[in-house]
Amino acid sequence: MVSAISETLLVLITTILFIRLVKYLWSLLNTYRMCSLIPGPPGYPLIGSALDFLDHNRENTLRTLIGYFTAYPKFFKFWMGTEVVIGLSTPEHLEIILNHPKCLEKSIFYDVTKCLVGNGIFSAPVHSWRKNRKSISSTFSGRNLNVFVKNFSDQAKKLTDILTKNIGTKRVDIFPLLSACNVDILCETAMGVIMNAQTSDDHFGKWIASAEEIISIRMTNPWYYTNFMFSLTTKNKILKKCVAAMKGFTNKLVTEKKQTFDKKMMDLNNGILVEDENSSHKILLDVLLQQKNEMKLTDEEVYDEVNTFFAAGPDTTACALAFCLMTLGIYPEIQQRVYEELVDVLGTEREVTAEDLPHLHYLDKVIKETLRIFPTAPIFSRSPTANIDINDAVIPAGSIILLCPLFTHRNPKYWKNPLTFDPERFSSTEVSKRHPYSYFPFSLGPRGCVGYKFANMAMKTVIATVLRKLIIKSEYQSVEEVRLQLSFLLKPCQGFKVSLQIRE
Repeated sequence: MVSAISETLLVLITTILFIRLVKYLWSLLNTYRMCSLIPGPPGYPLIGSALDFLDHNRENTLRTLIGYFTAYPKFFKFWMGTEVVIGLSTPEHLEIILNHPKCLEKSIFYDVTKCLVGNGIFSAPVHSWRKNRKSISSTFSGRNLNVFVKNFSDQAKKLTDILTKNIGTKRVDIFPLLSACNVDILCETAMGVIMNAQTSDDHFGKWIASAEEIISIRMTNPWYYTNFMFSLTTKNKILKKCVAAMKGFTNKLVTEKKQTFDKKMMDLNNGILVEDENSSHKILLDVLLQQKNEMKLTDEEVYDEVNTFFAAGPDTTACALAFCLMTLGIYPEIQQRVYEELVDVLGTEREVTAEDLPHLHYLDKVIKETLRIFPTAPIFSRSPTANIDINDAVIPAGSIILLCPLFTHRNPKYWKNPLTFDPERFSSTEVSKRHPYSYFPFSLGPRGCVGYKFANMAMKTVIATVLRKLIIKSEYQSVEEVRLQLSFLLKPCQGFKVSLQIRE
């Protein structure tokens, strides 16, 4: 009797596995058939184009991908084992993909970031992202952002004092300084806590930088995609230590905030009037805790969102700021014009206010032109959950779609003399001549960056504060000289090459 049951179970399990194998092979065959008309680089059996990405050099990885986009400017495909990767770069195709309701999922490339951010809004599956985005978006409303400008300005003044101490240094490593500034900004505005990363030893920023560095190595190395292979490396041990340290900090922060929040809720339930120092605006962490209190979020989801904003927020803005300051150093005449606008709007000493920012028209163009040439997220990806017709081809469900702002932003088909730094490209007249999806540094569509207005206002405030006190210089003579690498964010291979001088 027992033997008969065991045989029946064995037959049943074998049948289920066989059916799944047949379905998988049929799906793979269907994908091959659908992609047969899409051009692409030649590959090898079983591994596809994996050998093109095995030199562990992220400059070469970026160069290889840009080479694919250049050779096949409309669309292309290549295989990584049994995964098909499809590159798209025309604004017409981008508009379809970035707005398609069946193309909101992030690709498997983002799985390697989950050790750091979990299922926060950056990497979350669509059902989680859709649920949480609305609440998170409320903290980035115009009213809230206007209140935050005071925090931006206070931290920008501290940054200026720190930068002033580096006058005389031949090459200032501005990125960690800008990152610490943005950690302080994020803590005050989004978390409601004082961090003092700029004026103390910024262990937190170092943990994030180390973790992101290792994650970027893993993302660009096919052999590290499997957890088993990566677990055998020393980098895995370092990553675990950095992530544990970072999460230890954020967990403590959330726990302390939660205790304060719970006490406030208890007092309110008991009829005790509580004076709220943040009543004029919303704090992201308070909103998340409120959602948890209403059973709309779990503890894990709160922690994931907090970790996401700490991991993705400060360095993204810091990188954009570093490129902008470096570029102003390359082009002193443009820097002078920005300075003259700042003095005209603000004078030489007055603190920046929210009311000032809309009047900094030329600075706004400079920031946009910087992000055109140096988009902080040079490549990102999606994975469609259904076949998508882009008119010229059909993109199969389950494929990995690569979208490359760095290539599209520098494509002479859409931008005349693309490596010429010209802020006037963003005058209203010039913008109206272009396809709106020829420029997408923060992505576009429903899953575009939730914090892009926050970042833009913070950048304007920091630049307006720094540039009225200091002159920025750079060793680079043009943007063409800046060699780039595909890190967690876009980075110059040789650093930002910035030096500082007091403005007389």
